[in-house]
Amino acid sequence: MNTIRDRIAYLGLDYPDKHLAWAIGNLVRDAYWKQYGTLPEKGLRDKTSGKGSHCFALYPDEFLPAVDAILLRTLQSPQKWFAFDDDDNLPLQR
Repeated sequence: MNTIRDRIAYLGLDYPDKHLAWAIGNLVRDAYWKQYGTLPEKGLRDKTSGKGSHCFALYPDEFLPAVDAILLRTLQSPQKWFAFDDDDNLPLQR
């Protein structure tokens, strides 16, 4: 099971600020809900600061192409925050 943070590191992308990270997390969660009709499993993982732990959504391997697509479209977009489509809350495809 993978977290969004795991996938950002795997793809070699820069980790976004916490506000954009939460927005991306919401996009991935919504895409998971649309595909599976349920919320993703959650589990405790260490915080990046090394102090304590945090509950993260965990995504199965078969869902990783969807996670990666969302990450790449948002984090590689020069618009970042403006790369979201208002109609369906998914990253714009250009």
